[in-house]
Amino acid sequence: MLIATIASVIASQALISGSFTLISEAMRLNLWPKLKINYPTEQRGQLYIPGINLMLFVGCISIVLIFKESSAMEAAYGLSITLCMLMTSCLFAFYLYTRRVKLWVIGGTWPFISPSNSHSYSLTSRNSPTGAM
Repeated sequence: MLIATIASVIASQALISGSFTLISEAMRLNLWPKLKINYPTEQRGQLYIPGINLMLFVGCISIVLIFKESSAMEAAYGLSITLCMLMTSCLFAFYLYTRRVKLWVIGGTWPFISPSNSHSYSLTSRNSPTGAM
């Protein structure tokens, strides 16, 4: 039980700091509306975005209320990881497009990325409806 609690705390901290970093980079690329960013320390990389913190809170409460049991969240976790990989691939392709990389280069990398994402999505999406509600 202690190890599971420690793992949950570490995972939640990774989610929070990753979300703040991802949104700050998206704002820098003009892919997300500008939000207030607080810098709690002088150290590079330390930032806090109150609006994203609220979104994470609402999302966590919603997931707990929808799935009710941790066993029902297993399939949803796999689906969320797969969708994260797919969105990362799409954002990378969009980033390359904004940097004026030739479309044949972007299109040439997509067949190597997309099948693994699509295969993972098809495997996890079959299990997800059984976990929800």
